[in-house]
Amino acid sequence: MALKKPTHAPKAGKSAPASGKSAPASGKLPPRTAKIATTAKPTAKAPTPSKALTKPSTPTGSTAVATRDERLRRMALKDVGAGDISLPRLTILQALSPQINAKKAEHLEGAEVGHICDVGVGELFDEPVIFLPVDYKKMFIEWQPRERGGGLVKIYNDASIMEQTSRGDREGDFTNYLPNGNHVVETAQFYGFNLSTEDMRACFIPMVRSQLKKAQKWLGSMIRQKITLGDGSAIQAPMFHRVYKLDTVEETSPKGEFAGWRVVEDGTLEAWCESHSEDFDLWLDRCEQFYNTIQKGRVQGDHRGMETDAGSAPAGDTGADGADGGRWERGGEERPM
Repeated sequence: MALKKPTHAPKAGKSAPASGKSAPASGKLPPRTAKIATTAKPTAKAPTPSKALTKPSTPTGSTAVATRDERLRRMALKDVGAGDISLPRLTILQALSPQINAKKAEHLEGAEVGHICDVGVGELFDEPVIFLPVDYKKMFIEWQPRERGGGLVKIYNDASIMEQTSRGDREGDFTNYLPNGNHVVETAQFYGFNLSTEDMRACFIPMVRSQLKKAQKWLGSMIRQKITLGDGSAIQAPMFHRVYKLDTVEETSPKGEFAGWRVVEDGTLEAWCESHSEDFDLWLDRCEQFYNTIQKGRVQGDHRGMETDAGSAPAGDTGADGADGGRWERGGEERPM
């Protein structure tokens, strides 16, 4: 039995669409797709893209800088503990320094007695080094005798360890020996920046025996320095208020000749920044950060091989440093220690 096409009354306000075509002869309903095709296609609404697929807009100007700075803050080096940072040592090469011996792995081409050397990176300086001190520490280092293998045993920050020592039996031996046969060396250590290097890297300078008086004189000159603040008040200047020119001089002792330090004031940090097109405020920030890192105990000097430095070994062991002496200069004027 053939189906009849149902008739529907048009809705109010609308007239029945006129297709202009007659119904199929069979009287069957047209396919559904045919009916959709004959109606107006509604405007499709653009789909909302997923947030995960949305490409973020690229920040510009100050917004870009703030975004980058925030990323850098999140990734800044953290959780650095005591001893995690090892500073290279700036020292004067002596007769027994391995950098001079061609058979040693530490040998440096052209190294000579009296050269200033950054032993951490193996860099020689045959001209005065410009040094910016930031902090100072006094420590007492226990060394093992060379005949028993040598090397650093322990670092003490308390001078009370010296109460356990006694002087050697040999004439002119002022070494402080412990009951176990090791010796303890009083060491003045200056932390700062070597401004004569391309990266102006941080380093430390240890001074022992005859060089201790130079360290004392150096510290004395720093203590006398004052700076005036914006409100007119005068305060003790920080150690990095001035830069210094470090050179070497030949010195003698009853045990022989050796090379020692010569320290010359070389103007203020602010004047150095101006003459080298450096940002003074950025250097203040850099010095402050380094100072705080040292004070928190997060910096340790690399003392390996220091027993060949002047005075680190017992008198007679290096054939060098066993007496007081040295020079101090200010503004080119030589002053005896």
